[in-house]
Amino acid sequence: MEQQGIDIEKYPGEWLALEPGTWRVVAHSMVLREAEEEAHEKGVERPAMFSCPTADHPYVGHGVILSREKTKVNDF
Repeated sequence: MEQQGIDIEKYPGEWLALEPGTWRVVAHSMVLREAEEEAHEKGVERPAMFSCPTADHPYVGHGVILSREKTKVNDF
């Protein structure tokens, strides 16, 4: 199954709580704790947390590739 990208332009400067395995966004907030708590309320016990950049520049790190298009999350 092909993984869907994350449109990071929708979340500038926000923390994303991603569901492990599917990597879908289950919660987001400008505050890390709030995004994590919302994910817990939605039944995701251990979300993968990701901080979206505020500027549009390429970034590669820890299995996540950001670009002007959509973000791709790679399983290693």
